Amino acid sequence: MISSTVHNENDPALAILSEFIESDKSLLRATSIMGLGIAYTASNREDLKDLLLPIVSDTSLDLQLTGVASVALGQIFIGQGAKEDNEIASTMLQTLMEMEPEQLKSPWTKLYVLGLGLLFFGKQDASDAIVETLKAIDHPIAHEAIVLLNMCSFAGTGEVLRIQQLQRVCADEDEESEEKDENKDSKEDKKEEDKKDEDKNEDEKKDGKGTFKAGLAVIAIAAIAMGEDVGKELCMRLFGHLVISL
Repeated sequence: MISSTVHNENDPALAILSEFIESDKSLLRATSIMGLGIAYTASNREDLKDLLLPIVSDTSLDLQLTGVASVALGQIFIGQGAKEDNEIASTMLQTLMEMEPEQLKSPWTKLYVLGLGLLFFGKQDASDAIVETLKAIDHPIAHEAIVLLNMCSFAGTGEVLRIQQLQRVCADEDEESEEKDENKDSKEDKKEEDKKDEDKNEDEKKDGKGTFKAGLAVIAIAAIAMGEDVGKELCMRLFGHLVISL
């Protein structure tokens, strides 16, 4: 269980790792932050919030660093995002909304939204307000963040409604793939247009579109259904249909 994390009153992890938080080497900074997240999981330490939150909110820093800091805060304050006026959740959300399009394209941004999801781990409907706010972000990362939030919020609950919503994500992806195949067949004689379509599809993949969102939804379905036998059986049938349709 999360609550079984071993803690030492002398805080050796904080004493050792905090020295590297301001290091000139980004790798040392990132790994020390990661270590703090592991060492103080579910501890709700306010001093660690004061230490890490300014890193999360600073969009001028390397996104690898802010992404790792986000996950670390999610670990330290796991399941605490549902509290009223939660400073960490609101700061993460606000920073995500203020990011430039080029920053949102970075793969490290996915760590950022994972940290946000961990804050609502097991809190179910408490994440709905965050989901609605994320819909205002005009970028594919918003859809991935919503899937991650649902996965973390309803993990192990067997919530049928959320599973159905995620199934629609997979179904929509299949329909988009079929439409692309049809368009490709109808334009066999137009090589230049085909080339443009391929370039566009490649750009969409880089932006987080393509099959990634559907793959993430499949993982989310498994995480939510794993606590309920009937739900697991239904999901296995769904996965069978998805594999056949590939």
